Amino acid sequence: MPANRRRASGRNRSRWALLVAAVVVVVVGGCSEDRPSTRPFPEGDRAAAARVANPEATVVDRATRSPTVPGHIYIDAIGVNATVMSLGTEMAPDPFLGGTQVASFVVPPDLVRVGWWSDGPRLGAPGMAVLLGHSQVGGGYAVFNRLSALRDGDSVTVENASGTRRVDLAVSRVVPGIAKNDQTALQTVLADNARTADLAMITCSGNFDSAVSESSENTAVFARIK
Repeated sequence: MPANRRRASGRNRSRWALLVAAVVVVVVGGCSEDRPSTRPFPEGDRAAAARVANPEATVVDRATRSPTVPGHIYIDAIGVNATVMSLGTEMAPDPFLGGTQVASFVVPPDLVRVGWWSDGPRLGAPGMAVLLGHSQVGGGYAVFNRLSALRDGDSVTVENASGTRRVDLAVSRVVPGIAKNDQTALQTVLADNARTADLAMITCSGNFDSAVSESSENTAVFARIK
């Protein structure tokens, strides 16, 4: 890569780190201690799960990067075949800060869809795209229940909503145990990995904290475009 392009890439990644640092990245909801959630579609979205990746889609690889809005995600290793919806940033109460309102990722309204943080980069653009999905600590279906089971090299495929563009990625790092009671822990993990990853996938994890009715940790999985 020419030196000027390397410098531009570094500036874009730095801008991304500043952007995510402005968001207190709290990921909450969809985590139950002793019973499945009553959020909509607790059994899964059968229509979305029946979708098959389009073999004729234009492939966005490292040589032909093109910003792509995520519309569907496939992760065969953990049985994920789900719709991706665009979600931004909101002010939300942080249960680990006594309910103080903080800037936070908007999380999906149900357990079967994945959210793309639309205030951040599109997949394939400079920076790192962020996807979020729920887990259920106490059992019951949620799209990212098995996210922490992913291993380096596992394949992730993301299509746009129409299935005309596809991005193939490989898992590069799995980071469990990100404490939610540390206000900057998830920010730090995301910013540290933005230099080498093209995608971050986040879900809640860890033990259920009955004092705040929420799981105690987040898990983040990072992937690179092939």
